[in-house]
Amino acid sequence: MPARNRDPASRCLPVSAWPPADQRAWTQALATGDPIYGGTGCASHWSKATIHMRRRGYGQFLNFLSITGRLDDNQAPADRVTLDNIDAFIVWLQARVRPFTLSSRLSNILAVVSALASDHDWSWLRHKVVRASRYAFRSRELSPLGFCLRKLVQAAQAHMDAIDAQVRKRGSIKVSDAIAYRDGFLVALIALTCLRRRSVAALTLDYHVVVWSRGISIRLRAQDTKTRRPMTAELPEEFVRHATTYLQRFRPMLTKDKPTTAFFVAMGGRPLASHSLGIRFADMTQRLIGQRVWPHRVRHAAVTLMAEEAFKAYERAPAAIGHSEGGVTERHYNLATSNLAVARYQERLRKLRFGVS
Repeated sequence: MPARNRDPASRCLPVSAWPPADQRAWTQALATGDPIYGGTGCASHWSKATIHMRRRGYGQFLNFLSITGRLDDNQAPADRVTLDNIDAFIVWLQARVRPFTLSSRLSNILAVVSALASDHDWSWLRHKVVRASRYAFRSRELSPLGFCLRKLVQAAQAHMDAIDAQVRKRGSIKVSDAIAYRDGFLVALIALTCLRRRSVAALTLDYHVVVWSRGISIRLRAQDTKTRRPMTAELPEEFVRHATTYLQRFRPMLTKDKPTTAFFVAMGGRPLASHSLGIRFADMTQRLIGQRVWPHRVRHAAVTLMAEEAFKAYERAPAAIGHSEGGVTERHYNLATSNLAVARYQERLRKLRFGVS
């Protein structure tokens, strides 16, 4: 795989490179102490994934301050998160990332600085986060993906069948075959279950995944989900063959006989990390349908598709894909009804134009 060209300006400073005041405040915020007698930091409840995401968001902001000559190691965190610095950071990001990424970065900065300097009023920054979030949703192009889900699943199935047939004809399995088959199954699983990337990366054979004759059951505990609610997802019977082939023939090529319970593994038997999983998914969708899709976009597309097929199906969608609230789903339902209205309008114009009754 060719090396990715990365803009040095977009790098995220690790905590070890943060100013001393920020490092101390970060450590204190994440401290876990006795819940009764004190000593617990205000960010001690953050999950590992949340810590990683917010550390990167704030680290990129510090990197921006550093390369623009705005970073003063003698300042306290609250003194560098100013209106001028944030506005300059927004302008800098707008030339480099999409609106949703910009919104995410600002949200992470708000969360971190609220933890590092909880005695300050951050309402002005919260207002900017809300505005950025609203703009990101309006600018995101969701509807085309809703019509690609079936195509994506079918393409993933055809891809796995082609890899399997090629291997059988050759009589041997290469590591590249195992990776390609794994990524095809990864795409099919996410497209069918709409599980979050983090949950898929955590799947294990000793608990989460059960392959039986009539289908594949995926059980998630509360600690495995973002909403802290247990979930169960099912894959149809037709994927039992693909799951069995992956587990018995291709996965052993990646584990190299090293004991591991991870369902999706990388070279050497290491569990496929959440970030790497997302990249593999996006790379494979580009190969399968000519469109680079990230796992979370599949969740958006699924809700829109459910609403388009049945107007009241969206009421079941929060539970189906793990939304904690119906508001997120309702926005996609509104999008779906708009899509249908446009489609019906276009059909009506076609009938008038060609004289079809």
